Amino acid sequence: MKVTADDIAQLLASPPPRLLPAHVARAAKSARASALSIVVLPLLFGLGGIWLAIASFPVRAMDEMRLGRESVRTAGTIVNVARADSALRDTTVFSYKFSYKPKGEAQPRTGLAYAVDQTWERGDILSVRYLPARPEVACPVGARLDKDGLVGALTVFVPLVGFALGVKLLRVRRKQEQLLIQGEAARVEVISIDLTGKKVDYDTEYAVTLRAPPGVEGGTIVVERSAKAEINWITQRALQKTPVAIIYDPAEPQALIFVETLIDD
Repeated sequence: MKVTADDIAQLLASPPPRLLPAHVARAAKSARASALSIVVLPLLFGLGGIWLAIASFPVRAMDEMRLGRESVRTAGTIVNVARADSALRDTTVFSYKFSYKPKGEAQPRTGLAYAVDQTWERGDILSVRYLPARPEVACPVGARLDKDGLVGALTVFVPLVGFALGVKLLRVRRKQEQLLIQGEAARVEVISIDLTGKKVDYDTEYAVTLRAPPGVEGGTIVVERSAKAEINWITQRALQKTPVAIIYDPAEPQALIFVETLIDD
């Protein structure tokens, strides 16, 4: 259902709290944050981040720390060298299968470790650290147990950022609805529209200066906008010297909606 000029006129004439028609609420929420940006992009970012975190997280960090404190050394031999796929860009990692014989054991053991550079070749002799109490925990000196090392722990922030972005955008949409219900209505003059020098989602951002409604300190309200359709509409009203209708939060005047931009002609 389209938002009409009559819908907006009724909205502006109603005192808060207003009864907000569902189609007007949908239009307001979509005006500042699309369904694509709300659901798809943060979800993909978050889910991709989970995969990255699982693939890169240093699950053997505790064993690595114990090797640094409690290990003893023995001679070992490189059994096989292979290139390992790293989830971190611009990083070439090699896996090394190695054999070693802990003190007191008759048969050698094998282990797997990683290093950024191709440090050894098959058949090379090297020094291996291992835990006397758990001889299966072992690693050549100069290598590591986890493919991406401790740096991989930083990847846990990737899904957190993705999901936090989704929550933030959901709050923006919810705030638009609450503003229409609880905010004050006014008609104000557009004083100026100036470039901020910033980009938002590849769109040019502008600072729109408005004559403040009575009771708002400072005399003006400055809001930042980047949506092309909204900027074009505000520019047209400024050139025509036509006041624009807003619904705003008196406690935070910068939180406002240009309600006439919701009209779907």
